[in-house]
Amino acid sequence: VDGHAKDLATLEEFTHLESLSLYRLAKTNIPVLSNLTLPKLTSFGLRLAPISDFRPFHQFKSLKDLTIWQCPKLQSLEGIEDLLKITSLYLSDLGSPLSLESIKHIPKLEKLFISGSVNAAQTVPSLQPIGNIGKRLFTLELHGTKAVDKKLQPLTQLPEPESFTLTPWLFPLEEIALLAAAFPKWQKSLMTLHVDHYKKCGTCGGKLRQTFAYRSRAKCPTCDSSSFEKFENDFLALVQEKKNSKQLDISR
Repeated sequence: VDGHAKDLATLEEFTHLESLSLYRLAKTNIPVLSNLTLPKLTSFGLRLAPISDFRPFHQFKSLKDLTIWQCPKLQSLEGIEDLLKITSLYLSDLGSPLSLESIKHIPKLEKLFISGSVNAAQTVPSLQPIGNIGKRLFTLELHGTKAVDKKLQPLTQLPEPESFTLTPWLFPLEEIALLAAAFPKWQKSLMTLHVDHYKKCGTCGGKLRQTFAYRSRAKCPTCDSSSFEKFENDFLALVQEKKNSKQLDISR
């Protein structure tokens, strides 16, 4: 539904509506949205809206799936604590930095997706609120998401998710190694990820590639195979160092 619709309030008549997507919500329609009850609504999507938090739709008590996309003024999840049935939350291209503090108040959350835009990362102050969730997330995807404090350690407080995605070059290599040490399943996915470069090798003509950590110039996997191998060996050694350090802390 176009969020500029002058008769948006008539949605209240759809008492059995289960799914709703609003696009380009007008500022004058925010109070209208706040007054809709829609008791059976389980899926809600909102794109391009001048909202700063989640309070305009706190009344949707039956929501399970919530998607908020391209809302640059939204910098807080305040109000989401009223949506106790949410199991899937998708946040993309919102205001930066986006505070995640209220996320710990979603008791049934199972899937969390946070992503940036094509041209910019989604910034959050810290990933600590995710670490404080205190329960298993089956899916945790952080595409193009970076933390101001540059720490991945909070994620090691979580039980290992079934599915996990991270943009590793947005974090220090030591933090990536710490995460890989805590969750070996994630280490494999990190090590198999290489980034294709738009340039070609001047020697063999093959496509240049970069390591998952994106820390050095693009190299040719054929002509510079030793460089890729050295990087991966050095990273594995760093992961082992983090494992040993963790085991030492446990023994103490």
